[in-house]
Amino acid sequence: MSRLQKKKQKGIKWSGLVVPNVVKGLNLVKEESRKCHLLVAGDYEFEVQDENINYIVNLRERTCNCRVWDIFGIPCRHAALGISHRREDLDSYCDSRFFKENYMKAYKYSIHPVPDQTFWPHGVDVTPTLLPPIIKRMPGRPKKSRRKEQGEEPNAIRRSNMVKCSEQWKRLDLHVPLSKLTRKRKTPPLAGRKRKAAVISSSSHQHQHKFHPPSLCPRKILSFLQCMLQVHPHSRNHPRILEQHIYHQAFGERYESLLTRK
Repeated sequence: MSRLQKKKQKGIKWSGLVVPNVVKGLNLVKEESRKCHLLVAGDYEFEVQDENINYIVNLRERTCNCRVWDIFGIPCRHAALGISHRREDLDSYCDSRFFKENYMKAYKYSIHPVPDQTFWPHGVDVTPTLLPPIIKRMPGRPKKSRRKEQGEEPNAIRRSNMVKCSEQWKRLDLHVPLSKLTRKRKTPPLAGRKRKAAVISSSSHQHQHKFHPPSLCPRKILSFLQCMLQVHPHSRNHPRILEQHIYHQAFGERYESLLTRK
């Protein structure tokens, strides 16, 4: 409220056609125009040489090749040289939005003061009751996610790399080594135990020690090692060969040492 009145009082003190800030800019343009050379082509057409570049100025159409006059609405230094040659003021060639008259029109209105709340009339509804808009329920289930803008990428789908073993009720992570998934032995290894003295018969040499892998589900071992195994096509129909190949891929040298153990 007070700001508008200050602007209005300031504009009343101004003298001239345009506002003071534009007058300062026009004075700088006049000084820069002295560096240019003018060639008269007509009453309103001129050719101005500025730093080895020729510019064409038309005062009737208010144009110049440098486009400064067209963009800012204030004559450039090339146009200022032609206007000075005609003994005219630069103020008259400025855009109308820089005139003092239009400035005063913008600040001719004022904001009226509002009395204190204690002086408001009692029992009178000054402000009308504004009710919320009526919500119309649309058919279908409402969506939880917002609508994507044009060119916006959709959200990535979360996928888990976990395989659930239904028999052992375990969750096997593909990124965990297989050695960490095996069960711990309840009995100490053979190297730390005392062997019982036994007579080795000739028949024991004929039978090799059977290897029992850790108690994992064989079906889930297959699904767990899908990305690692490359089974030969001839061994797919032989379960024993397939089982040995799986154990060999899973346990490596440990499986070979246990097979050769008697």
